[in-house]
Amino acid sequence: MFILWFQSYLRKRPYGGTFFIQFLPALAVLCLLSPVTAAVVELKENVAISGGAVLLGDIATVTGAAPADLAALPLGASPLAGTATRWTRDAVAQVILAKYPQEKITWQGGVLWCRVERPGRSLQGEEVQARLEEELTKITRGAGEARVKEINSWSDLVVPQGPLEFSFEFASTTLRSAWAGANMKITINGEPVLARSVRFRWSWMRPGWQAKTNLAAGQPLDLKDFEAVTVDVLTQPTPIYIGEELPQDSCLTRGCVAGRLLTAGDMKPQTLVKRGSPVTLRYTKGGLTIQLQALALQDGARGQIIAVQNATTRKKLMARVTDEMTLDYVQ
Repeated sequence: MFILWFQSYLRKRPYGGTFFIQFLPALAVLCLLSPVTAAVVELKENVAISGGAVLLGDIATVTGAAPADLAALPLGASPLAGTATRWTRDAVAQVILAKYPQEKITWQGGVLWCRVERPGRSLQGEEVQARLEEELTKITRGAGEARVKEINSWSDLVVPQGPLEFSFEFASTTLRSAWAGANMKITINGEPVLARSVRFRWSWMRPGWQAKTNLAAGQPLDLKDFEAVTVDVLTQPTPIYIGEELPQDSCLTRGCVAGRLLTAGDMKPQTLVKRGSPVTLRYTKGGLTIQLQALALQDGARGQIIAVQNATTRKKLMARVTDEMTLDYVQ
């Protein structure tokens, strides 16, 4: 409005140009008296940072006519854990003006630079071992007991203070070897902190069965001949049989000396029905059970389906072995 009035005034004056030159000082005074928007920034003297980036609002108080998001402006990466750095007024101004070139900055207070510290603590091998054991318990589904014996060439590391979140990516051979490897990643509130490969030795204690006396091939497995023991399955030269109980209706495929651990290859299902032997065949339908005499045409263990022959009609039938010399008709 003032400019429009001033232009109209000049057109009415015979010496408008000369008058305009005389009027410039007054116009300059009016401009100086007009309010100028600016961000008022006051640096803090010392701050501690827990995150991975330093924000303007972390190290300074921002007031005045500043952009609404100026306090959230990232200045740069935080210092390493356990170390400190500093941000000067010039360094802060460069970042602000790079983002907001037209912004005017007014400094307040007497602090010329802010010391930024990232508190740290020592990450020791015992803590990593405990976290490894937690993850090993998960991948072994809680079967037995997993214990980390040592971490190869471990040296304590300095990490930022805060709740550490661990994740491990194990090698494919982990469940078969006493020495294993994993890629370890550590984050705090989702921010990456550390990535490192670790090699460790561990034990996996599980129940096994040990022969009390010398046993011959073909001998049925009997609880009186074995005792339950807990062993590290990772140190066994041959995979052992793992189970809370001895398998039923099984016999030894080979001799077993006293003190030897039972392996899966040491046993096979015990034959309850022998080929050519007479058997009882049961036929059940609608609550009615009929028993017939038949002849086994094959050897059979419990649960196996074998061929039998009806002793009267000579018809071939299929039946499931349910007990010694007893079968259930299936078709």
